[in-house]
Amino acid sequence: RRSMFVRLFLFVTLLGALPACCQVEPSATGGSSPENERPMAIPHEFNRGVDSPKLGEEQRSNSLKGDIIVNNAYNDNVLAGSDAQPLSDITYSIWPSIELDQNTPRQSRSLMYSSGFTFYQNTSVLDAANQNAVLDLQYRLSPHKTFTLHDSFQQNSNVFNQPVGLSGGNASGYSPLPNATVITPFANQYTNIATAGVTGQFSRDGMIGASANYGFLDYPNPTQVPGLYNSQSDGGTAFYLRRFARNQYVGAVYQYSRIWLPSASERAQLQTPSFLYMVDLKDELSLSISSGPQLSSITMPNTAPWSSWTPSASANIAWEKD
Repeated sequence: RRSMFVRLFLFVTLLGALPACCQVEPSATGGSSPENERPMAIPHEFNRGVDSPKLGEEQRSNSLKGDIIVNNAYNDNVLAGSDAQPLSDITYSIWPSIELDQNTPRQSRSLMYSSGFTFYQNTSVLDAANQNAVLDLQYRLSPHKTFTLHDSFQQNSNVFNQPVGLSGGNASGYSPLPNATVITPFANQYTNIATAGVTGQFSRDGMIGASANYGFLDYPNPTQVPGLYNSQSDGGTAFYLRRFARNQYVGAVYQYSRIWLPSASERAQLQTPSFLYMVDLKDELSLSISSGPQLSSITMPNTAPWSSWTPSASANIAWEKD
């Protein structure tokens, strides 16, 4: 895992050393109408900004928030999936949370941590402690180039008992790990995903960006999840965006993702080059559509490698409000 984090760090460092073309003032290229003077919108798929005032605004703020969530639940069978006679139980949970936000004209930082405890009235062997931590960072490298970092960690032992965080969403933050697709109701598990990227507006109507991510899913007690395995994933995205009207954009996107099992030489990869069309309807609402071919590759022991090209398309509607 350490090697993957080193590769991620080097990748982002190289992006930060891109030529100063991303620092060109939007008005330096000319050829666009005055209505295009406002900064370009970033596609929601690549914008992992925190819930804070926009960078560049001449204001500073610091906030510290905390809360405690108490939860009570009834389960009619805590031994679901076993051959034993159904056993019902009542759970009691307490979730203290703390969140720190700091904003300056050049950077925005947010840190949230929550630690929960779940107690079973009759089945005390299932008593467990859960943890969630989310870190978000935005830093303006220059007037038109921004670095973002997001890291989300979760220790979970009960899928039915996740708290609502301080911001009103899942405490794990943002989207879940792409490889955490199997629900394990009472198995202890650790998940983490880190994403870092750079976006730069190099002209009044042109923008480029790139990001890299790494994540893992770990079951510390394999006997709780027979048939499931620890896994790791990484990937990256690069895009070019061009504005041809006040609120309309076209561009090209390349996405790469990989997932593999550390205990075996099993690996799956996806590569997707696509064209992107986006409409920035309002400051808070955007619509994007992308389409292109997708190359899928799978490698397994004692089996010939397999690969295939298939069509791929996606649509995204995003609404954000400060």
